[in-house]
Amino acid sequence: MIINIILTIIAVAVAYSRTEDQGFVSATLYEGKCSTQKNWARGLHLMINILSTIMLAASNYCMQCLSSPSRQNIDDLHPQQEWLDIGIPSLKNLFFIGLRRRVLWMVLLVSSLPIHLIYNSAVFYALGTNEYNVIVASSDFDFERQPNNDTDFANCFEDNIAMSMSDFYSEEFEKLDTQKCKDTYAVDFLAGRGNLIIITNNSTVDNKSLLLADSQNGPSGFANNPFGWMCEYLRYVDLPNPDPGNQNCQKGFLIGDWSVVAEPWTFPLVSATVFTNDTYTFNQENVSDFTWDNPLSYKPNDLKTLLDLMAQYPKAEEMQRYLDDASHWNNSAWASNVTVQPAGSVCATHPYSSMGQEPYMVDHCRSQKIDEKCQLVFNLPICLAVIFCNAAKVFCMFLTAHDERREILLTVGDAVSSFMDKPDTMTEGNCLLSKFDITKSSQSSTTLQPGKKRWMKSVSISYWVGTISLCFLLLGISGYLLRLTIISLASAAEETSISSLWNLGFGTPSANALMKLSEYGWDDSTLSAVLLANCPQIPVSVAYFLYNNILTTMLLAAEYDGYAQQRKSLRVSWPKGHQRSTYYLTLPYKYSFPLMVAHTLLHWLISQSLFYVQVLPFDARGNPVPEKQLVACGYSPIAIIFAMSLGGLMVCAILGMGMKCYKTNIPLAVSCSAAISAACHPPPGGGDPLKPIKWGEIPEQAARLDPRISSGEVETGEEERALRSLSGLRPESSLDIGRYHELSTADGERSLTLDLSWQGQESHASQVQLLTGENASSDGGEQSEGHCSFSSLDAIAPSLGRPYA
Repeated sequence: MIINIILTIIAVAVAYSRTEDQGFVSATLYEGKCSTQKNWARGLHLMINILSTIMLAASNYCMQCLSSPSRQNIDDLHPQQEWLDIGIPSLKNLFFIGLRRRVLWMVLLVSSLPIHLIYNSAVFYALGTNEYNVIVASSDFDFERQPNNDTDFANCFEDNIAMSMSDFYSEEFEKLDTQKCKDTYAVDFLAGRGNLIIITNNSTVDNKSLLLADSQNGPSGFANNPFGWMCEYLRYVDLPNPDPGNQNCQKGFLIGDWSVVAEPWTFPLVSATVFTNDTYTFNQENVSDFTWDNPLSYKPNDLKTLLDLMAQYPKAEEMQRYLDDASHWNNSAWASNVTVQPAGSVCATHPYSSMGQEPYMVDHCRSQKIDEKCQLVFNLPICLAVIFCNAAKVFCMFLTAHDERREILLTVGDAVSSFMDKPDTMTEGNCLLSKFDITKSSQSSTTLQPGKKRWMKSVSISYWVGTISLCFLLLGISGYLLRLTIISLASAAEETSISSLWNLGFGTPSANALMKLSEYGWDDSTLSAVLLANCPQIPVSVAYFLYNNILTTMLLAAEYDGYAQQRKSLRVSWPKGHQRSTYYLTLPYKYSFPLMVAHTLLHWLISQSLFYVQVLPFDARGNPVPEKQLVACGYSPIAIIFAMSLGGLMVCAILGMGMKCYKTNIPLAVSCSAAISAACHPPPGGGDPLKPIKWGEIPEQAARLDPRISSGEVETGEEERALRSLSGLRPESSLDIGRYHELSTADGERSLTLDLSWQGQESHASQVQLLTGENASSDGGEQSEGHCSFSSLDAIAPSLGRPYA
């Protein structure tokens, strides 16, 4: 939270110190090169996902602490045939932990939703794109000397290319070869470039004038054929596909020689006087204001012919010759009475379409370089909302840390320690009880089951199916969206190879990969686009939560299994004696760190796969055009591929881990409080959880020996004298008791021996037989019941087929 507050303060100070007309909803941190803004945005998004992962991990930790039961909760529920989860996040426990903790748990959960939905849009980069004009000049055009005697030519610079003639001749244009010219201007959003001069070797072009190929390209048409002027020449060449001009222009069309279609810099105006009941005089500029009253002396088709002729901007003499040709008119007498005369000229950007254009072969280009105007923008309301959610989390964490409950069982080690210290009488006599026995309402097995179980057995089939199905559903939806993206690019004649998709970039807007909200019935607002861009984060977080629970459960069972392999100290929340500190809840660092990295990277890739897009248009003079601003969602095919690959790898990893085998036959108690307590009924003197412990069969003689002898604390007494007598130990020697060994004789009897060593005049070691034949049956070979438990005494591996209670 502190980092978020500091970053927000810095962003506010930087943004609002730049200019006073910054808005509250969004403010510009920096304006300049697009590559710089893009890299900053990607880096900040990565940092945002790291911070959100840390916040959510801390939140999940507290949620698990809140849902963890106390010993009192368990003692109250076990007599009611109810059990609770220990060591894993549990929804089941929420019904038994009390209203206060349940409310804190819900606040921590709800405060996570805004972080998923809006945090990635707290900072974004807005793409500045420019309008530009395209003109054609002959290869021998003199760019150093302005003409002095052509006022029409000079007066049309502002209208045609939004520059004065003096600026045009003083501006330095960068020379580009044909291919680079195509690559630079055949883009959906042009940044850092302005007006373009096409240089042609066509001998019909006057070297003292210019031609206009197109005007006001960019913001007005970026979502619909943004560089269509490049393909206009295809109307004049023979192609297999007819009328290519009706398609959106794509780079794939611009192969080989390239031409552009241009029109004269100025067009002549012609004034026509028409005689009907009254006399009307008009030209191409005021024809829209012309009205016809009582048109009795001409036919309507003749008027249409006249207007079509004038729309081609002919010279006065050309129009007069056309009027004098009776074959063009239904009423030639009316046409002969029309008088025409020159009326000046009009610039080529006149609103009426002009005819008579022709293509000109491109030799090279001259490009106007201008400052890029991409922006790094931060959203202050989103930052404040995230800070508020963080503050709510910190408050809940504080209350969680000051929980008044005693003896909270956060880990399996806490539970084993508690049950060894105070065994649960409700589960006594069920030492082989497993979670499966309880959930299936079956009786506890009395014999150890042969064969080692796989890790996946610790998680229910329904949980596995639900989690993996959700993961595959998300991968399937991602694959379907990727397919639609590829189809969209292919239909637009874009390359769809991996290298081409890589060139599109991560989180980079493209006109062919845009989702305009209005087309789907959404409001074209910033909030709508932000929510849509971040909504995939929610199901991915749900899948991660389920994934994390599976991994946590398997590793918890593996830790439990470890106590049956060798004697080790318990891992508890508040260690004493030989106990270990719980530096993690259930995931060791070698698992938790890679998982957090993968989780962070996955959310970042998703933020680059579907992302908020804001395009800021600027006209050819460099002025912003806010009414043409675009707010939408963009998608990146290469980011989708990487996200799917990482998600698929994570699914394979969890399935692979599930195939691992536990190393012992200990019943899988997993997180079940009843099953754990059933395994914690140690013999007298063996219930010290502060010492290293082991789960296994408790040797029968251990219960008969004095606890001090069994634990190695030998004092003078009847047991010590018996052991000294059996071993032939001298009175002055000190006795050290070692481990028990269970042996089977050839006739099937079992004996229990004890390692002894002593120090006197010389060191000795021997084994004392404590029990012989006591396990042999006296009534037909049936074995007596043994007992398995966690114990601080020695424990041996249980025997397959022997009954235990």
